Amino acid sequence: MTDVKIKVEPDSDLTAFTIVGELTAGDARDAIQKFYEGHVTLNVLWDMSQSDVSKLSAADVHSIVHAPRKCPEMRKGGKTAIVAPTDIAFGLTRMYEFMTETLNYSFKTQAFRTSQEAYRWLREDH
Repeated sequence: MTDVKIKVEPDSDLTAFTIVGELTAGDARDAIQKFYEGHVTLNVLWDMSQSDVSKLSAADVHSIVHAPRKCPEMRKGGKTAIVAPTDIAFGLTRMYEFMTETLNYSFKTQAFRTSQEAYRWLREDH
């Protein structure tokens, strides 16, 4: 079972998602959909350091990339950092990063091995 913890940091215009347990494509799509239906922040952090992504496939990543029903333009100029410390999580995250680039999303996405690196990147230019 997946537990998705959400923390909003209004001062940083940041929403942080912490994934605990086995992550499914459905869980990820649901969390993204709820995010876009609620208070949308410019910056997003996905922390997968406590998650198991071993059952996700390339097709799952593709479905997650296409999850937002509302236009990602809501985050124009924003950033999405994904903390993926394991090799499989990092590889899937790099795939996600590439797919969002090919779709010309209005925000940047980048994979990191540690939360310190991710937060540093999110706070650049602020």
